[in-house]
Amino acid sequence: QVDRTAAVGQQLKLRGGKASHSALQQMHAAGVTLLIITAQSPSVQTLANLVGELRYLGIQSLFGISDGDAEVGLPVVPDYVALDGGIPIARLANCLAARYNKPEALQYWLESCAPAEAPPPSRLVFLDDSSDNVVSMFLQY
Repeated sequence: QVDRTAAVGQQLKLRGGKASHSALQQMHAAGVTLLIITAQSPSVQTLANLVGELRYLGIQSLFGISDGDAEVGLPVVPDYVALDGGIPIARLANCLAARYNKPEALQYWLESCAPAEAPPPSRLVFLDDSSDNVVSMFLQY
């Protein structure tokens, strides 16, 4: 998570600093699939901003975004879907924008975007700054 309150000038920092960066790297190296499901609006601008922040922090590859995808000036072209009930989801690699439909976004990713050779996850770790989102994810899974 990018902590704008801890920013120095306009510089973005990863909340938790080096420890968070190291933990993400270690999880990725251990074969853990990392996803970001943001509650922001599913739009090109949302994902462009997210890719820019991940690139700035040097962690874009941990979320399936190649260095070429993250180049400044390269248009971000997410996939858009409307799930049952018209729930909009935008996705670029392992980054999804879904408003407050996080359980539905995860289910969509598991069914439609996860690598075919990947076994179904046996564990799910969900981190969020809102307990409501954590409860809704827990109730879904």
